[in-house]
Amino acid sequence: MKKLYTIFLLLFLGIVGFAARAVNVTVTCNNYWDKIEVRDGGAEGRIVELTGEQTAVLIEESLYIAVADDELIMSSVQYGWNTAKVENNTCNIPVSELTEDMYVNVSVQAPKYVTFNVPDPSLVRIKKGQYADDEFELSQGANRLKLGQYDGLFIEVKDRDNYRLTRVYRISDNKSFDIKSFRECAIYSYDMYADDVFAYVVVPASEFEAPMFKMRVDNPGQARISVDYNSVEGLVANEWKEIEMSGGQASVSISHVDYGTDIFSVKKNGVEQSGSYGSYYFQAAEGDEIDVKVNYPDEDYIVTVSTDPVENMGAITSVTLNGEDFADWREEMSIHCGDKLKFTFNKDMYILNAIKVNGIEQDIQFVYETWEYKAVENADIVFVIEKKPTYEVALTVNNAAAVVAKLNYKDVQLKDGGNVIEYTSDANNFQIEPAFGATIDKVEVTMDGEVLTGEGKYSLYLDQSVTSINVTATPLTRDKQFVIYLSYDDGPDLYYFDLFRQNDPARVKYSNAQGYSLISFGSAENPFAFSWYPRNLSLGYLNGEVAEPGVYGGFEISFEDGDVFKLFDDKEPQTYTATINVDGDCHFTVKRDIIVPVEDLTQPLAALEGTAITFIPDKEYTLDVYVKNASAAAAAENDEKKGIKVEANEDGTYTVVLDSDMEITAGDADKDGIVSVNGANVSSDRDVYTMTGMLVLRNATSEQLKALPAGIYIVGGAKYIRK
Repeated sequence: MKKLYTIFLLLFLGIVGFAARAVNVTVTCNNYWDKIEVRDGGAEGRIVELTGEQTAVLIEESLYIAVADDELIMSSVQYGWNTAKVENNTCNIPVSELTEDMYVNVSVQAPKYVTFNVPDPSLVRIKKGQYADDEFELSQGANRLKLGQYDGLFIEVKDRDNYRLTRVYRISDNKSFDIKSFRECAIYSYDMYADDVFAYVVVPASEFEAPMFKMRVDNPGQARISVDYNSVEGLVANEWKEIEMSGGQASVSISHVDYGTDIFSVKKNGVEQSGSYGSYYFQAAEGDEIDVKVNYPDEDYIVTVSTDPVENMGAITSVTLNGEDFADWREEMSIHCGDKLKFTFNKDMYILNAIKVNGIEQDIQFVYETWEYKAVENADIVFVIEKKPTYEVALTVNNAAAVVAKLNYKDVQLKDGGNVIEYTSDANNFQIEPAFGATIDKVEVTMDGEVLTGEGKYSLYLDQSVTSINVTATPLTRDKQFVIYLSYDDGPDLYYFDLFRQNDPARVKYSNAQGYSLISFGSAENPFAFSWYPRNLSLGYLNGEVAEPGVYGGFEISFEDGDVFKLFDDKEPQTYTATINVDGDCHFTVKRDIIVPVEDLTQPLAALEGTAITFIPDKEYTLDVYVKNASAAAAAENDEKKGIKVEANEDGTYTVVLDSDMEITAGDADKDGIVSVNGANVSSDRDVYTMTGMLVLRNATSEQLKALPAGIYIVGGAKYIRK
C-alpha cells in the first residue's frame, strides 16, 4: 500500500509540480519595433502584440521573434547573459530559459549593401565573417551582398593547394586589404561603406611568385628579428637579404638580443622608424628596404629645431635630453649618437600638423603631447604648428605662492601682481585653488561688467564675457614646531622612513636620521602620517603617552606647537628619573627633547630612555655639569662627589642623555670670577693681559688662547684661567 501511495505521489508531482511555468518578460526593440512579429509557442503560436519600444508580455511555451520586413536584419537577441541563435531573421527561446521580469533585447538594423565582383565563383567563397556558418551564393560578375551594420566580409580560395589569393581591394580608392598566407582576407565592418564595390585577384599556384622585401643588418648576432612571428635566419653582416612574404603585408619585429638594450637605427626605405622601449614593430610591403644598424658609432651630430611658422615656438613647452631638462634646445645642438631628445607640446593652444626631419615627414598618428627623437644623423627638425584662435583675461594675485591656477587641469605659472591668462574656446576650464596650507580669502570675477565674489576654490569657464579676475590669498605660515625622535638598535637601517603631510599632494619627505629632528609646521598641514620599512617602529609616544596607530598602520597625528613624538622598535622603552642639583646660583635654563622647557628643577624629571636633557648657560657664563650613573661615553673627568663631568657642545650647551636613573649637578664654572679659557664663551678676538697689566696678545685667536701657558689672564676685561 505504501509503495502504491509513493507512485501516485510521484505521478502527481510530475503532472502538477513540474508542469511548464509561465513567465513575464519585457521585449525591447529601439529601432523598427513595429517591424517585428512576436509569438508564444513558435512560428504558428499565439501572436503577442507589441505596443512600443518596450512591451511586457506573458510567455507560456516559447518566445518566438521574427522580422516581418525582408529589407531589415535581426542582428542579435540578448536575454539575461545569453545570446539567442538567429537564423533567417528568426529566433525561438524556450520558456525554460526565461526568468520572471527578464529583459529580452532585440536589435534590428537596416541592411548595408556592397558589391563584390566575382570572375569565377568556383574559385572562392565569401562569408559574413571567418567563423560564420553560411556563405553567400555567388554568381559570375557583380554580386550584391546584404550586410548588417556590424557585419564584415571574409573571402578565401577553395582550392588552397592550386590557387593563390594575391589581392583584395576596393575599386573606388584602390585600397588593398591584408591577405594572410595568400589564401584568405578579412574586411571589417568599419572599412566598408554602403555601395562599396570590391574585387580580388586569384592566380594559379604555378604562376605565383611570392612578393619580397629586402633587409640588411650590420650585426646579425646582436639582433632579434622576426617576420610574421617567424625568426629570420641566414643574415650576413652588411649584406642585403631578400625575405619572402606570406601575404600582402608582413609584420616585422626588431629588437636587441639583450632585453632593454636599444638599437642604433632602423630605417625603412630611408625613413627612420620609431621604437618603443628598444623594440621596433611595423609593416613591410613588397619592394621595401629595411636597413638595421645595431652598433652605435662614436660620433656627434648637429641638430637644429624650429617651428613653421617661427612665431609658434611657444608650442614646445619643454625639452629633455636623455631624461634631463635641456634648456639650450633653441640653439644649434651637438648631440652624441644615440642620445634622445623628448619634446612636450601645448596641444591646448596649438595644433601639431606635421613633424619633418631633414624634410621627411614623420608618422604623428600616435603623437599626443610628447614626441621623442633619437640622434642618428645630422638633423634639421621642423614642427609644423598652427596656433588656435586665442583669447585673454587679466588675473591679479597678491601672493602667487599661495595660489594654484589650472587651465584645462594643467598648472599655470603665476607671478605676484598682474598676469595674462591665454585660452581657447576648447581649453577654457579655469580653476583657482589655494596652495597646500594656504587660504584664498577672496576671488573677484568681473563678468559682463558685474563683479562676482567668492572664496576658497573657484572654478569657471572662460569666455569673452569674463574681463578680469582678482585673487587675494594668504600663504601658509609655519610658525609652530614639533620634534620627532627615532630610536632603533643596531641592525639594518631604514630603507625608507616617510613623514609626510597627509593632505599634501607633494608628499614632502623627511630624513630617517636616528635621534632628534626639529620640524616647523603650520596648523593647516595637519595631520602628519608616518610609515617605514623594514624596521618595526611600532611603539609611538606623543608627549610621553602611548599614541594610537593609524587605520592602515603607522601613525597619523595632528600636532600642536611644542609636541614631541617618539618612535621605538618593538621593545617597550624604559622610563628613568633624573634629579637635578643646582650648585650655587642658577645661571642656566634646562630643556628636554630640544624644545620642552623644564620649569621646576626641584622636582625629579621622569622621561623615556634616550631623552636628551639640555643645559643652556646664561650669556657670559659657562657651566660645570656632572652626572652620576651616566653613560661611559661621557667625558672622562671625574669628581668623586659630583660624578662624571659633561663636556660642552659646540654651541656652548651641555647635553645629558637619560639612559638610567641619574643625578645631575650643574653650576657656574667660575664662582670666583675666573673662567677657564677652555670654555665655549671665550672670545676668539680679544686682547690678552697678565694679572699685572702686561699685554700678551692682541686680538688673540682660539688657537693662540689654547697655546697660552698655565696661569690667570685678563681677556676682554674678564678673568680667565688656563690650566
